[in-house]
Amino acid sequence: MLQEPNGHIDWIDVSELMLEQAKRYLRETNLEERNKVISFIEMEILDYLSTLGDNSLDLVIMKYTFEHIENIDQLFSLLSHKLKKNGRFVATLSSLSPQLKSSSTNARFLYNGQEFPLDETREMTDGDTFTIRFYKQSGNPSAGHLEGAETTKYYHSENKMKDLSRKYNLDIQVGDWKEIEGVSQGNLEQLSLGVLVLRKR
Repeated sequence: MLQEPNGHIDWIDVSELMLEQAKRYLRETNLEERNKVISFIEMEILDYLSTLGDNSLDLVIMKYTFEHIENIDQLFSLLSHKLKKNGRFVATLSSLSPQLKSSSTNARFLYNGQEFPLDETREMTDGDTFTIRFYKQSGNPSAGHLEGAETTKYYHSENKMKDLSRKYNLDIQVGDWKEIEGVSQGNLEQLSLGVLVLRKR
């Protein structure tokens, strides 16, 4: 794609720090020539998509971001306009399960901003939030939490994603990445990761 005339990548992030990390990675891995085709833009993804012309995108890749978007109806609507015909959107999903455990080895989970007992789970519905507080020491909740290492995400069910794909005339595949048609596994077949793929008809 980038070898074609005017091939280009916009790298979008709301964090100036993360954009600087990306630039540093290119420098330190001797990939600086890629800067010729990459623009780094500090902006919210929905705001960015709103600035684009219709039928202007071949591919959108969203990594570790989808669950941070509250209004996925707006996201699907924008994608239905901004993607070219047969253009694709690919996003990683941290989990497709509606069940939220109260803790893991590395973190404590809050359901809609509230802690709940360690021996319980919560059944999430569309629009619920889950907050992750990371422990200072893996497997040791009594050591406390890392300051500033807390993130809140929104739960979006597979059914909601499928309903929105029909609403906006998008083909959809959702599940573990190894189940997605056309994905090459290479030597990563043991890695479990949820993936959402949309294609504009």
